[in-house]
Amino acid sequence: MKENFSSTQSITQILTSIEQEQFTGWLDAESATGLQWRVYICLSRLLWADGGTHPHRSWRRLLAKYAPKLNLNQVKIDDADQYECWNYYVLTLLLKRNLIEGDGATALIQNKITEVILDILHEEESGEELNYTLKPESTNFLMEAGLKVSVSVVTIKQALFVVKQERSAWCQRGFSIWSPNLSPIIKDPAQLQKAVSTIVYQNFTRLFNGKLTLRDLALQMNKDVVLLTASISTYVLRGWLDLLEVPDLPPHQTPLKPVVKTISQVQETAPTKTSSSSTVTVQAVPSQPLIVCIDDSPQIHQIMQQILTLANYRFLAIQDALQAVPTLIASSPDFVFLDLGMPILNGYEICAQIRRVTKLQNIPVVILTSNDGIVDRMRSRVVGASGFLGKPIVEDKVISMVKKFLGDGK
Repeated sequence: MKENFSSTQSITQILTSIEQEQFTGWLDAESATGLQWRVYICLSRLLWADGGTHPHRSWRRLLAKYAPKLNLNQVKIDDADQYECWNYYVLTLLLKRNLIEGDGATALIQNKITEVILDILHEEESGEELNYTLKPESTNFLMEAGLKVSVSVVTIKQALFVVKQERSAWCQRGFSIWSPNLSPIIKDPAQLQKAVSTIVYQNFTRLFNGKLTLRDLALQMNKDVVLLTASISTYVLRGWLDLLEVPDLPPHQTPLKPVVKTISQVQETAPTKTSSSSTVTVQAVPSQPLIVCIDDSPQIHQIMQQILTLANYRFLAIQDALQAVPTLIASSPDFVFLDLGMPILNGYEICAQIRRVTKLQNIPVVILTSNDGIVDRMRSRVVGASGFLGKPIVEDKVISMVKKFLGDGK
């Protein structure tokens, strides 16, 4: 029998009340505006949670974080749509096919549950009226919903402890009225440009475009969402940036990918049966040219990644100079941007190494440097560089340089 709760009870109170009851079933939360969440529970342990404002965006973001080498668009799961918890079912198959590590799958589930409870708490504390329904079910129901394989279970006590810590950190910074699902966008470019350096403003214009949420950006920039929000809160409060609601991603849009990660390429091209009724097909990597940026600056990687991926190129960042040539050999790029001023190995030495590798000899290598001098240009040509691009990075110049060597066709 379903049990309905009054709007005065919070999700933390409801979960705590069933902690010792060996409850199996689900807990629904629904707002007056129509937002819905569902938490799946087995023997008072949390199995999975989903729903809310951005279920697809959240799924891709977490998958990108915990399976960074996987491009979900290259994976086809034939029968996932029949399950209520289709994404959990996909996760179990990815785990079975070794396309995600066990620790990564566990962390993904734990973070997904945390995100859902945090979003419900945000709605509660924002004054939104929520209705809760607790529905006992058999374990057969959970299996039919796609929760056949128990990848990880989270105790209610453990989940609420993490939620309390994260919510407290968020609110202590004064962000209680903001949701991490909001997207920053430049509201007053003139004032913002006066307040920050040129390179920071360029970074802001590429990242804060109203398309990525604070959670998305935290992944892109490899930064804690609280610290990221704190770093831009002054500009929001001054009215130079604004935080907007954005829609969810469509089901088949390219997953969000973190910067400074290995290329999202699965080294498997043939379909492999995982069971008599399910097939995982890993398709070939898309045909867009792969552009590599070798630079010891994460900020440069962030700028280049934004420019190039928005132009529909694939992107790979290499920060460790010692791993540059081996990574290039493994990834077979179409174009390389190479910084000169790096520790241990400088750009001249790396370029010379590239030209000694037969499969890399004809790849365009464009030097990046803030020292745009004739000596640098001459020395770059001696070691085999194809071109020269000065810093700070300018979007039009980057794209023009790529098109100069690769043409307009992608």
